[in-house]
Amino acid sequence: MGRSLRILDYVFVLRPTLFVAVWTVFLAGRWAQLRFLPAGGETSGLRVWLFGAAVSAVMAAVFVVNQLADVETDLANNKLYLIARGEIPRRAARLEAFLLVVVGLLLALWLDVMLFVILALLFFVGGVAYSFRPWLWKNHPILGLLSNGLGALFIFLAGWGVAGAWHPVAFQYAVPYVLAVVSVYFLTTIPDEPGDRASGKVTFVVRYGKKATCYWALAAVALSALTAGLNRDLVILFPAVASLPLFAVAAGRGASDDVLRATKMSILLLSLVVCIKYPAYLLLLVVVFGLSKWYYKKRFGLNYPSLET
Repeated sequence: MGRSLRILDYVFVLRPTLFVAVWTVFLAGRWAQLRFLPAGGETSGLRVWLFGAAVSAVMAAVFVVNQLADVETDLANNKLYLIARGEIPRRAARLEAFLLVVVGLLLALWLDVMLFVILALLFFVGGVAYSFRPWLWKNHPILGLLSNGLGALFIFLAGWGVAGAWHPVAFQYAVPYVLAVVSVYFLTTIPDEPGDRASGKVTFVVRYGKKATCYWALAAVALSALTAGLNRDLVILFPAVASLPLFAVAAGRGASDDVLRATKMSILLLSLVVCIKYPAYLLLLVVVFGLSKWYYKKRFGLNYPSLET
């Protein structure tokens, strides 16, 4: 069992739980195209899976690359990341990231040239520019924010383009989803503030403080709800409106539990709405959650992931 779990390290170094947000935004983009620009029409389920696989491979590479660049910060924040703790050799992690991005981009190129361009930009912005010099966006509060917002935009556009219905109007319908992701990003920087500050990483919360970060998160989710209403996009409108009280409480009290609750529940709400259109996605979420919980319990004795705060 021990050896089998160590082999699984190379799966869980990809941080499967983070893919919930990736897949949700991707499928939301696909659904938005079907509702607001139906000229592209329906397409085969296989094509949706292949587009999703390309996005997933590139994002997996991004997650590994970011861990490779954040070893000191992750240790300072006491995060159980397999690369930071030496469970996976850095050389092996670099090879895994390389193979993932190559496979993802080649698959994208085979499927659609525009998808290839979008995913190449996604890898550059989310992985290279975010983590490495001379860009090092992660150490700048605004550029770090921009990286996450652009990442959400590219993933949404990838979903929108499954049927080849590329159109500038996609940017309009992406806005509330990008703002929703940005609102969550603000809050995710808060628990890491002590380690980030100690390691010299200047995130938004390090520069502007916890209170301001919570209020910016509240403003972002409020703007997400507003733009969703203007777009008449109920898929994002309902989760954004339902999340507003959680973000307001987090901004008002600033307690760690409130911040975590707003982060987790906002993602969960949007994911469940997306499952209305794609019920099989609910099964995927349950499998990822269950396998992740089993792995971290067996491997490290941890109750992770958890919806508790």
